[in-house]
Amino acid sequence: MPSRRSPSLPTPKQIRDVLAAVIEQHPNARILCVSTDGVTFEYPETTTKAAHEWSDTAFMAANS
Repeated sequence: MPSRRSPSLPTPKQIRDVLAAVIEQHPNARILCVSTDGVTFEYPETTTKAAHEWSDTAFMAANS
């Protein structure tokens, strides 16, 4: 039985290409992590308090 290849990191070109594609959609995106699972991005505007205004609020259907 052939052995499986170990996972590898994305190449610098792959990282540059995906960063360019993501920045095209979200100009303030930043790379958070590069791992064997791929590239993880951070979107700074979504980490502001205004973006999480409802994050600790429970939502429920209106009583009818």
